[in-house]
Order: sequence, then structure tokens, then C-alpha cells
Amino acid sequence: MKNPLRIAIISLSLLGMVIMAYLIKVGYSDGGSFCDLSETINCDLVNKSKYAKVFGIPVSFGGFAFFTLLFVTYLRSFTPETIKRNVLLGIFFLVPSYYLTMTEIFDLKAYCIFCETSKVVMLILVVLGIFALRPVRLKKNEVITALVAGLIMAVSMFFIHTNSGPGTKYEEFSKCLAEKEFVMLGSKTCASCLKQRDMFGDPIHNIREVECDPRNVDTPEKQKEVEYCATYKITKTPTWIQLDTEGNLVHRFDAGVQSFESLAEVSGCALPAEK
Repeated sequence: MKNPLRIAIISLSLLGMVIMAYLIKVGYSDGGSFCDLSETINCDLVNKSKYAKVFGIPVSFGGFAFFTLLFVTYLRSFTPETIKRNVLLGIFFLVPSYYLTMTEIFDLKAYCIFCETSKVVMLILVVLGIFALRPVRLKKNEVITALVAGLIMAVSMFFIHTNSGPGTKYEEFSKCLAEKEFVMLGSKTCASCLKQRDMFGDPIHNIREVECDPRNVDTPEKQKEVEYCATYKITKTPTWIQLDTEGNLVHRFDAGVQSFESLAEVSGCALPAEK
């Protein structure tokens, strides 16, 4: 294997596999990621959001499969047919990948360094593949087909993610919790807090949430919230508490994501009937 271009492509494919393997690990782990650098640079938050899965399966598995396929096929063969097939596959994967980037920009407002790095690697692999094909060129209709197929995949993912939450199912339950002074001490950049919010869906906005991470302070109000959290010596978020009408502590839950059953048992609020 003396072709420098082939070596570069195989090496980048291996790099992509490593990145995807790490993202799979982050998605399943209870801890954070070493690339959780700030409110906006947070791999853990992105990889534990609803956008990181399709039908419960991490999208990182798809990325790992893609890079593994390229790694194996390029090891075995570097013919124009192999290169062409992998380039078109790369074009197909790029479209839904950049849909996920849009979810980071417009919804999560947080970015995963490794996720975006993997997309850059994917793009470079496509460009190098096109370069390796010379003088053969991709046919216009083949590129269009790959792009359209990728767009269909992206649109399908959009509808799956849009309809993946509970909707307004917990509207009355969340209002009841709010009336009984239940408060979630959390953090904007906490992946477990995001999981708790996703469990409730839109009705989570009925519940008072207090910011506990000083790194997320950007207003005097947020500073007061952080100071309020400090009075409870919060070490892990989310931590749920119940107050009385005077603001005194009535009950404090163990730190971590709470089940609806646990919240219902303490609050006496009725859970919605299962259909």
C-alpha cells in the first residue's frame, strides 16, 4: 500500500471510527465529556438530547458504521468502483449530518466539538475520494440521487424528532407540581437536566427551574439563582425540592433525574392516564 492518498483516506476513516466510538460512549455514560467546556461547547448535552437518537438508537452508530465501511473497503480495494461508491455514500451521509448541526444551532444552542469534527472528516473523505477518482468524474444524476436520498433521510429524522416527545401529556401534572411549590434546581448545560426536561416535554415550562451553575450566569437574576442553589449545597443536578408557601424546605429528593412516579408519590399529583 504505497498510494499516499489511499493511506490518508484509510487513516481518516479510522479517525472517524474513533470519534464515533467515543460519542457512543458519551451517549450511554452517566458522566460528562471532557469536551464540556462551556454553555455552548458541550458534547454531553448534545449527545444526550433527543436529536442524538432515532427510534432510541444513537445516530453515532450510523456514523461508526459509515466510517467502518470505508475503512474496511479501502483496505481491501482502491478501485474506481469502490471509491465512487464510497464517495456517493459520503454525500448521502453528509446531508442528515448537517441537519443535526442545524439542531445544535437553532434548538440546543450548544455544540459538540467531536460531532462537528466527524462531519469535517466526512467532508474531507468525500473531497479526497473525488480527487482519487480522477480522471473519472461522478455523473451529475448520481450526485443528485445521493443528495435527494440524504435529504429524504434528513426530513424523516426531522419528523421523528418533532414527534418524539410527550407533547402536552404532562400539562396538568406539571401545573399541579408548580402549585405545590416543586422546584427543579438544575443547569442549562446539564445533560441529566435535559433528560428530565425531555421527559416532561413542553409542560416543563410550568415548573420553576433554578440555574445552579455559576458558569451560566449572564444576568443579575441568574446570579441570584446560583446563590440560592448554594444555600442548599447542591453538588449534582437536577435536584428537586418542595417548598411551603413561606419558601421553607418541605422535601428534598435525592439528586438525579426523578421518575414521574416518584414526583407523584411525594406531591399527591395525579399522573395522566395511560392510553
